[in-house]
Parts: sequence; structure tokens; C-alpha cells
Amino acid sequence: MNLGQKNRAVGAIALNDRSSRSHSCLTVYIQGRDLTSGTILRGWGQAKTLMFAHISPELDAVGETISTLKFAERVATIELGVACVNKNSTDVKELKEQILSLKAALARKEGQVKPLQ
Repeated sequence: MNLGQKNRAVGAIALNDRSSRSHSCLTVYIQGRDLTSGTILRGWGQAKTLMFAHISPELDAVGETISTLKFAERVATIELGVACVNKNSTDVKELKEQILSLKAALARKEGQVKPLQ
């Protein structure tokens, strides 16, 4: 909440000198580990997106309320496409580390060998 408050911006619009509309995004990342295989599973395979639209019952806010509802209606039509599974086992991580180590060793070795002329 503190980070959000620090990053909050307020700007002027035609109806008032301080915009009363606020948009915020909250992303929750969920990760689990299979204790048997060590496989790490991350969410967004069947993830859902939810938008909160704050509207006012005051008569003088009708314009803002209609604008917010139209914005929410446009957002509701967005499709993100097919999600894919993101798996990363401990074996894959170890193999990637070994590859990096071997590449570094090869680079050091190539630096020590002088080319023949």
C-alpha cells in the first residue's frame, strides 16, 4: 500500500482540477513446488482478471460514473489469449548452471591458449 501511495498520480481533467478517477493494478503470483519431483509450478494457466470500478451515487458525478462504466465495459472485452504452463524443475536449473560453468571454463581456457602462427 505504501508503494502504491508513493506511485499514485493525480492529474487535471476537463471536469475538475484534480482527477477523481484512479486506476490500480494488483498482480498476485502463485508458485508451488512438487516435493517429490522438485518441479516448480507457477499460476496464470487458468488465471482470471478482475477489475473494480469505483462509482459515485452523487448527481454531480454522473459524467465521471458513465465514463468509468464505459471504460470498464471496454476492458471487459479484452482477451489475453491462451496461457501456457511454466515449469522449471531443479534438474533443469542445475543443468543450466552447469552449462554456464562450462562456458566460463572454456572461455578461460581459450584465453590461455596462444594461437599458432
